[in-house]
Amino acid sequence: MLRSPGLPDLAVLVARTLGEQVDNMTGILGREMRAHGSGVARAADELSTAARPNHLPGRSTSTARMDTREHVRFLKEYNARQQIWHLDAAPSRTRGHIDDYRADGEPELLRDDRDYRTVPLILPADRTDIRGIQRRWANCHLISGLNALEKKAPGTILGAVRQVGDKVVVRTHRGTYTMNATLPFNPDGTAAFATMPGGSTAVAFIEKAAAMHFGSYRSVQYGNAADAMHWVAGDRYPTTHIQDIREMSLDEVRSVLQSDSPAAVNIVPPERPFDIPPDLARYNLNPKHVFVPDQLDSDGGLVLRNPLVGTTDSTGLTLEALHGMNASLHWVS
Repeated sequence: MLRSPGLPDLAVLVARTLGEQVDNMTGILGREMRAHGSGVARAADELSTAARPNHLPGRSTSTARMDTREHVRFLKEYNARQQIWHLDAAPSRTRGHIDDYRADGEPELLRDDRDYRTVPLILPADRTDIRGIQRRWANCHLISGLNALEKKAPGTILGAVRQVGDKVVVRTHRGTYTMNATLPFNPDGTAAFATMPGGSTAVAFIEKAAAMHFGSYRSVQYGNAADAMHWVAGDRYPTTHIQDIREMSLDEVRSVLQSDSPAAVNIVPPERPFDIPPDLARYNLNPKHVFVPDQLDSDGGLVLRNPLVGTTDSTGLTLEALHGMNASLHWVS
C-alpha cells in the first residue's frame, strides 16, 4: 500500500495502537483506504484478484504482479489494521476506529450504489446448520472465523446477537454494538450482506457490528481470521496464532486441527501473494481465500469448507497435500 509523503512509519503507529489512543493511526489508514485511485486500492485489488469468481488457477497468467515496494507498504498497513480487531469498541457514536459513520449513524457501505433497508433479526428455525455464507466481497476472514468458532464452540453466533426493541445488539469480546435493524442491499433489491441457511440474519448483524467497529464495510476487507476470531471470542480464546503451514510439522498441523481450538486456513495469504500452488484447481481451492478445515480422517483426508456463496468445498484434499501448499493456519486458543 502507498502512503502519502511524510506519514510516520506504521510500525510506530502500530505500537501506539497497543499502548495509547489510535486516532492518528486510524485516521491515516482511513484516508489511505478511501483513496480509490491510489496504490492502496491497486494493491488491495491485486491481492483479491484471484478470489473473484471469474479467476481460477491456471486460467490466466497475465495479471501483473504488484510492485514489490507497494506490497511491502500494503503489508505494513495491513498488519497495522489487524491490530484494530484487538481494540475495544470505539467510544464515539459518530465513527469507528478508521472511518466516520454516515450522517444517519450507519457505517459506510462498500459501494455508493447500495443502501440500507429495514430487516429484523431473524433467528434460524433449524439449529443444526449454523454458519455464515459470504457475499462476494473480501471478508472471508470474518465469515470463516465465525464458522470456525461455531464449529468448535456451538452457540457462538446466536449467542452474540439479540433484538432489543427496534434495535439489534451484538456483543463481542471487544464491545457491545447497538445498531438499527437495517442491512445493506444492492440497487436491484438483492441482499448485500452475509446470509445463513434458512434465512437467518444473525451473521449479517455480526458482520455489520464489524463494520461499526471499523467505521465502514470497506475497512473490514482483507484481514486475518485469527484476529477476527479474537474480536468475537477473545475472552474464551485470548491467544491468536498465525503460522505458515509449511513451517509446521505434519503432526503439529494435525494436532491443531484435532484440538478444541477454532481454526481457519488462508490459501495464498497476503504475506506471500505470488506463490500460488499449481494444483489448487485439482482440489477445488481458491487462492487468497480463507476456509474452515473439517472432516480430518484417520487416513489424512481433509475437507476445507468454502464460505463463499455459490461455491463448493474442497475435493480430494489430504492433510499432506495441504502441508505442502503456500497456506497459513490461523487458530485461537
